[in-house]
Amino acid sequence: MSDDLDVLLPEQEVRVSGDRLVRVFPFKWRDTKRALAIVERYLTVLQSAATGGEVAKALLAKGGEQTQQDVQTLITLTTGKNSDFIDELSFLDVLNLLSTAVELNLSFFFRVGDRLAAVGNRRKPEATAE
Repeated sequence: MSDDLDVLLPEQEVRVSGDRLVRVFPFKWRDTKRALAIVERYLTVLQSAATGGEVAKALLAKGGEQTQQDVQTLITLTTGKNSDFIDELSFLDVLNLLSTAVELNLSFFFRVGDRLAAVGNRRKPEATAE
């Protein structure tokens, strides 16, 4: 039964500084709206990345206050850890947690990203010749 649950509710543990283990989970249903809002902001990053690690690196490289807040939110949604905990982590720890969070939720990120891109392409006004 335990193996069945691991497939249905996958989780991974990530070792962070101080030899602590942090459990990373898929998004909960109640959090999908918040996650979707973040995904929408980074559509171009999602379209150019193939793995969770690439998405995480691209987000962290983007920088800026909003991106930092979004990264913290994604980690909080998938680990349950608060911002004080995350603020004390090293850059490498944040990268590892974010990469794992994205990998566990990869289908959500890429499926939503592809759909949003398709909707955006349909909404673009066509150029008219004058």
